[in-house]
Amino acid sequence: ALVAGFRYLILGTFGASLYLLGVGYLYAETGTLNMADLAQRVPSLVASKAFAVGVLFMFIGLGIKMALVPLHGWLPDAYTYAPDRVSPMLASLVTKVALYGWIRIMFWVLGAQAVVYQIRLLVLVGILGALAALVGAFLALSQVEIKRMFAYGGLSHIGLILVGISLGNQTGFVGGVFYLLNDAVMQAGLFFWAGAIIHLYGVRTVEDLGRLQGGAGWMSVALVVIALSMIGIPPTGGFFGKWYIILGAVEAQNYLAIVAVLIATLLTLAYFVKLFERVFRDRSAQQPPPMREIPLAVKIGLGATSVAVIVLGLMSDHIVSFLIKNAVPPGL
Repeated sequence: ALVAGFRYLILGTFGASLYLLGVGYLYAETGTLNMADLAQRVPSLVASKAFAVGVLFMFIGLGIKMALVPLHGWLPDAYTYAPDRVSPMLASLVTKVALYGWIRIMFWVLGAQAVVYQIRLLVLVGILGALAALVGAFLALSQVEIKRMFAYGGLSHIGLILVGISLGNQTGFVGGVFYLLNDAVMQAGLFFWAGAIIHLYGVRTVEDLGRLQGGAGWMSVALVVIALSMIGIPPTGGFFGKWYIILGAVEAQNYLAIVAVLIATLLTLAYFVKLFERVFRDRSAQQPPPMREIPLAVKIGLGATSVAVIVLGLMSDHIVSFLIKNAVPPGL
């Protein structure tokens, strides 16, 4: 845990330094750090090399913070070895906050028209997003430790969000933002579940999941609900997030994005089948250790996230309508 924390400290500091260096370039070119003023001055700076370098540094810095493949080296160990009470918040918020900051800067400071038609930064974002979606899901499938599997799965879903954002249209953008909301809930739920089974049974690996036989039925139900949303099965929120991303890809005639989403979904299904096989079919000879009481906060967190992924799906029309009216950047 100490090594993982130190690695996160070093890489996080490096990412923050690159981001601040990029901000410095923008300030040198514009003379302001006010977001509204920057948005007005950006169109005249698109051809500036200093401006391009500044944007690149900011993108790389935030890319480290959001664990964008191939800048994700800190995330698997950080999520795996973080205290079980901390992991849900870490998985739910840290990368999402960085991703939100990136969206705000790219679309509201640089401007939708600039990033879509002039800088063409979204092409790179789409490629890296598709790469993250595939690599993260593939690596999750090969993991033995449960928390590490979920960590790599989180990388994959960050990639799916970026695929939606990169499509350059309202449908894909809203799909990406809606999926971001869902993923924050799903990641929290998965790590609540992982923490609960560690606390109750001492189970940290996929091979040991057979210990759950005959117990923890409500926890297994919670895992199934969250997994259905991760895979993208209706009526969960994960399904509707992927649906709008795919619709945005069709609108943009970006069929490679559709292929990336579908392959990542199949890989996600594969690693959850691997989990379910152990939970529901493995007749481990080891008896569960004596039951210990799950902390109330974990019970509430796991129950709330399980319900939330269904509510997000059932309310998806209203949420998407709200996002279209209030979250779509001008000019997109």
